[in-house]
Amino acid sequence: MHGKCGGGLMKDLDFPLDRLSSDHQKVLLFWRSLGGEELRCSFKQFHLDKLPPTLLPSTMIVDVFEDFSKNLFRFWGTRMTQVHGRDMTGKSPYDLTPPEMANAIRAQHEKMAVQPRASASRYVFTRDTGIEHSHFALRLPLSDDGKTLSQIAIVVDLSANDRAYNSSLLSVQPVNVL
Repeated sequence: MHGKCGGGLMKDLDFPLDRLSSDHQKVLLFWRSLGGEELRCSFKQFHLDKLPPTLLPSTMIVDVFEDFSKNLFRFWGTRMTQVHGRDMTGKSPYDLTPPEMANAIRAQHEKMAVQPRASASRYVFTRDTGIEHSHFALRLPLSDDGKTLSQIAIVVDLSANDRAYNSSLLSVQPVNVL
């Protein structure tokens, strides 16, 4: 899927699970160990404290409803607030900006509702600042009843793919105190 983002073309590229980072692989193995591939992993079992510490701040959990307009972020990692400029806890994933990103996310969620299995994407776009941004997102279906999609765990890996942007998030800006 392609769309405009930050003045440039946004790409949402399917990414093979076996080529994910080692931290993403750890998350995938943890989910599989809980029966995730058979849709037997619930949010209650998917303990966020078991995720690699490097990925927890960029993790999100979306509550999924039959009416997608009711979907909302149950958990929104603190790093995602830095990336998107606002806390989206309790808000719809489809309110994210730019709209092209929200549309891409909704399409991924709709696909997962029909085919609840692990998937990954690489998102590439140029931010308004002119910095090219790239990250990988691993999406994992969670189910309360073993039949239907209840939540989607989205674990984003920002490491090494976006060094300039990551550095800007970690730098401390001096504050003038009078």
